[in-house]
Amino acid sequence: MTSSGAKARASRGIRLTLRDLEILHTLHTARYLTTPQVERLFWPGGTRGCAKACQERLRLLHQHGLVRRISLPIRRGDKPKPYVYALDRQGAELLVSELGVESGELDWRPKTQEEHYPFLEHLLTTTDFRIALGQACAQTGVQLQEWVDERELKTGPNVVYVNLRGPQGGSVRAAVVPDASFVLAREGRLGVFFLEVDLKTVTVAPSKWERRGWMRRIRTYDAYFKSESYRARYGSRRTRVVTVTSSALRLRNLKRATEVVFQQLRQTGEDDGAQNRFWFTVMADEFDPRRLLTEPIWQVAGSDVPRALLE
Repeated sequence: MTSSGAKARASRGIRLTLRDLEILHTLHTARYLTTPQVERLFWPGGTRGCAKACQERLRLLHQHGLVRRISLPIRRGDKPKPYVYALDRQGAELLVSELGVESGELDWRPKTQEEHYPFLEHLLTTTDFRIALGQACAQTGVQLQEWVDERELKTGPNVVYVNLRGPQGGSVRAAVVPDASFVLAREGRLGVFFLEVDLKTVTVAPSKWERRGWMRRIRTYDAYFKSESYRARYGSRRTRVVTVTSSALRLRNLKRATEVVFQQLRQTGEDDGAQNRFWFTVMADEFDPRRLLTEPIWQVAGSDVPRALLE
């Protein structure tokens, strides 16, 4: 991401810095970032001066066609929401010429009614988690060795399918697609995690088992953990599925539904003890990196004792 001419390069009247290129590349990988997210990543001081510098730089990048600025709709009487930024044409062309990003990888074109894009909040929440995770790792000496987002997990060799059997026969093919996967390294040990971000858009317990919903998602993960595909990729390592959701009530409902799935699996002799792979916590307005890894803020299916993600 460093070229000798990057800092000196001028693009249509703006003198670009290495940080500008890093912002553009992060927008390429994350697709969308809010002003506070850009500030946390690139002006992490948390002061008024940092916030002002971030806002001014984003304004200039927008003014020169490097990024798009999206205004989110607000209800009457609510406070204005932060701008959301995405790559624009000039920024995409710059990534191709300066960083060698393949033009076919770039998704810079605006979506129809982008401010109402149904997965925008979901993507931004996932990014909030990723930022907090990176900060938590830096504070605790843990290495974030790998992060793979949903878009990459849906493509190429990363796509995994399993067959789910119905209680009265029949089967359905289901894809294993977390919202992200990540690997943490500490003292020579690796931990693999699948992330689920729940914003109450998924039915917890559909009336029919084959319909998409939370209980089917748990069955999908359980089938994957038992599969040859999983053993080929992870060997005997036990991955965890970590879910962040919007409220304590929603957490209880998801956790209880997960436990019901494993009660049903025990009745048919299919439970192999994977229930404790499923961990849950409630998201705040911003994830607190000081608590994310080392404080007992996580609930585990099958247990009532809060635990820390890294004990």
